[in-house]
Amino acid sequence: MGVSRFDLHWFSVVNHWAAVSPALDKVGQVLAGDAPEIWGVLLLLFWFWPPLRANRARRTVVYAATGAVLALAINYLLTHVVPYQPRPFVYLPPSQVHQLLAHAKDSAFPSDTTAGSFGFATGFFYARARDGWWAMLLAAVVGVARVFVGLHWPDDIIVGAADGVAAGLMVLALRGALEPLVQWLFRRFRFQPERAGHRV
Repeated sequence: MGVSRFDLHWFSVVNHWAAVSPALDKVGQVLAGDAPEIWGVLLLLFWFWPPLRANRARRTVVYAATGAVLALAINYLLTHVVPYQPRPFVYLPPSQVHQLLAHAKDSAFPSDTTAGSFGFATGFFYARARDGWWAMLLAAVVGVARVFVGLHWPDDIIVGAADGVAAGLMVLALRGALEPLVQWLFRRFRFQPERAGHRV
């Protein structure tokens, strides 16, 4: 699979900023490499420390996690349909790419990290619109960071983001199907039962 002029141009623009500042490089490496851990911390906070929106915050965790898993499943299917896409550090000569993180030379398209991030982020809209938009901003920054560190082309990020949002929206639209899982988790963690007809 060839690399488009769009990808070559915008990869050069974003990746050009790598190696300019050690501090910026470190931020990019953390966002690109530790995104699952960052989302994990956010989910734990929503699950165990929701002072005002107890069960609504915890439902958000279930929906966000499910959205991320579904997004990754869709990505897995896409990798078996779309031809191999070489990563920038494979396709370009070393002089034209700043690679800040090591990675296998598997197909770049689409970005699993970005898809999972947007799957998580879309689920956060169940808590509050403000939570959702902040989560979307984080997911977008993670996606840009994957280009910044030399692991992905812009198209990998765009398609991964669309995949994640679509997966998250499907989960929110069909969240009633997850109610048995939600109630089982609430029982396992001994959270206060909800009053009939009232979910927070």
